[in-house]
Amino acid sequence: MSEFHFVRTTGDDGGVDVCDGPAIGLDLESVLKDGTPPWNIALQIVAGLCEIFDIAEEDQVVHGDLEPKHVFIDETGAVSIEGFGAERSRTRAPEGTPKGSVTDLYGLGYVAYRLFCSHDLPSLPDDDPDAHDDAVIDAVLLIDLEGVPEEMQGDIQWFVAKLMSFDREDRPTAVEAWRTFVAFANATTGPD
Repeated sequence: MSEFHFVRTTGDDGGVDVCDGPAIGLDLESVLKDGTPPWNIALQIVAGLCEIFDIAEEDQVVHGDLEPKHVFIDETGAVSIEGFGAERSRTRAPEGTPKGSVTDLYGLGYVAYRLFCSHDLPSLPDDDPDAHDDAVIDAVLLIDLEGVPEEMQGDIQWFVAKLMSFDREDRPTAVEAWRTFVAFANATTGPD
């Protein structure tokens, strides 16, 4: 299977498209070297990723190991995830190997964490569900939420932690994540 990417385009006619080959723009890993983006931009990026995963789930396509280096943003603000169709035998998620769209949701939680926090996650145990989830919660509680409406702060922390739950059944669906992060982005002000 050849590699392809999904792109969430912007504007009134924006939507999710599937394209062959590599994504266009600057990868998120490079963007984050200059620091985290303003909150409303970070939340818009996560909402776009959620929408991509919702469509990928409908198409029964799994990425398997989402990381900032697979996320691209172009000059129009379009968000892409490249690397679909690549064979993956390992994943960051505690299940170890890709297990469908729930593995992608774990990767989404990781990318959201990296967008919201200036440092990487600590090493997480992959053999103890309680220790894993406690370490995720501890890390999420360290996110500096200055600039986010106070009434949303706990919800953002909770949702990022749930996306990275040890148990796949505890992770929200892609459409739940999309609706939630769109609401977060719409309730936050800042540059567009």
